[in-house]
Amino acid sequence: MEQQKKKSIYSVQSYRYGLGNFFTTIITNLSSTYFSAFLTTAVGLSATAMGSAMAVASMIDTISIPIIGILIQKSNFKSGKFRPWILWGAIFCAIFNWLRFTDFGFSGGAAVAYFGLMYILCYVSWNLVYSPYTGLLPVLAPDPSDRASYAACRIQMNSLAKFLLSLVAVTAFAAIGYSAFAGILSVLCFLGFYQLYMMAKPYDKPVPKAEGTDKQQAENVSFLDMVKSIISFPMLMFLIAGILKIATYFAVTALSVYYYTYVLEDRAMLTLYLSLSTALMIGGSFITPFVSKLVGGSRNAYIVGGVIYAGSMLISYFSSSSALFFTILLSIGYIGYSFMHSAEAAVYSNLVDYTELKTGKDLKGFLMTLLSLSPKIGGVFQGLILGVGLTAIGFQADHVTEQAIAGLPILFALFPAVLLIIVIIAMLFYPLTDKKIAQMRAEAGK
Repeated sequence: MEQQKKKSIYSVQSYRYGLGNFFTTIITNLSSTYFSAFLTTAVGLSATAMGSAMAVASMIDTISIPIIGILIQKSNFKSGKFRPWILWGAIFCAIFNWLRFTDFGFSGGAAVAYFGLMYILCYVSWNLVYSPYTGLLPVLAPDPSDRASYAACRIQMNSLAKFLLSLVAVTAFAAIGYSAFAGILSVLCFLGFYQLYMMAKPYDKPVPKAEGTDKQQAENVSFLDMVKSIISFPMLMFLIAGILKIATYFAVTALSVYYYTYVLEDRAMLTLYLSLSTALMIGGSFITPFVSKLVGGSRNAYIVGGVIYAGSMLISYFSSSSALFFTILLSIGYIGYSFMHSAEAAVYSNLVDYTELKTGKDLKGFLMTLLSLSPKIGGVFQGLILGVGLTAIGFQADHVTEQAIAGLPILFALFPAVLLIIVIIAMLFYPLTDKKIAQMRAEAGK
């Protein structure tokens, strides 16, 4: 009997899927890193006007996510449930990404209104393409064992996009201007998603219209079904873990400047920390599928990552060694974070499968959209950690006391470690392992 060929962890298709996250990351990074500078320096808006416009836009952006989820859930196009949204979302996202970096000479209130509107339309369009992009994961990789590689490719492309943009953005903006560079990236963004639109054609099928079919009954989802799907115990455990995980990462990243400046008094080492941690995150995301296979699935890989990340933060807090040792130790923790971040989409896809297997209702369109809510809610928690935490230790930039310096290690390392321990506990209680989902699918004949 001929020996069966060993299945590869990664495939061309998994990287084609991950490529979508490369371009969505470029869009979000343009916002978080360069858009505010464009408004205040190139356009000439005041910091107050810029902040107000972006705050309102961010609120609308967050509110649009569940609305888009409901629309996707209720849709049934001839070309599939997710593909049409990806195509039109990519077109609109490309257009509005270019327009928000294009100055037509507006000033005062007109400029605030124009750029605020373009920011809103760009992000709503981004949600239109990113939500169905996420929803395609369980469609392209119905086997839980395959999802780890698809999810890991998302994170690898995410990190690669951040790295490449950091290398070329400032030079490109100076050489050809904000509008031209944003336009080039917009075209690439559309092409990246168009190839995904074509790739998914054999997998994303429309629901049969004949009454009484099993597929149609599964798609007959009410608003109450959607509400019930987000208050289950597994969903609660996942949300606790996901929100605290991202809030911890955001907070630690933001606080690193304070720590290296006032505690270690070595800002030069901050550059090494940022570079090394990014490199290790890319490496960690690449090996996540192998780790997942070794430890018995994506949930367990998530837990292993949490242990590594929390352990590095705890040791960092109790260590009084050199800045170099501290930096290496802290950066190693980001390997653990990359395991968590890379496994997250696969873990969540299992939750979506569980909901369908348990209730008979296919809620992929709605539930997969909600995955993008965790980082937005986590960002709110990050703000609370920074604002309340820095106030609690008495930090004032114009007069940094010994008390504030002594409090920074608690805020930077000990408190995040405690939050990560809560994350680990939540995932230990999260009951949906890859093995359990595979068993449930086998019992259901799927």
